[in-house]
Amino acid sequence: MADRDAINMIFLAGFSTAEKVTNISGRGVGMDVVKTNIEKIGGSVDVTSESGRGTTIRIKIPLTLAIIPALMVSAAASDSRFPR
Repeated sequence: MADRDAINMIFLAGFSTAEKVTNISGRGVGMDVVKTNIEKIGGSVDVTSESGRGTTIRIKIPLTLAIIPALMVSAAASDSRFPR
């Protein structure tokens, strides 16, 4: 399986890496819903990942929606481009 194909599996309905279902995780409802709704408004979602370096998720939305206030999140950033 190509790396791109493996990464795109996270967008499959029902896909989960959880070992068991809990009150807050494991149902496989998540990234498929994100991608579907972003694409409905004319945007796109792209994921890139490099072993040992990290994963980047890029969400692009139409400019008319980009002016709405938003929250940006960076987790475990060790890259100097993303200061804590």
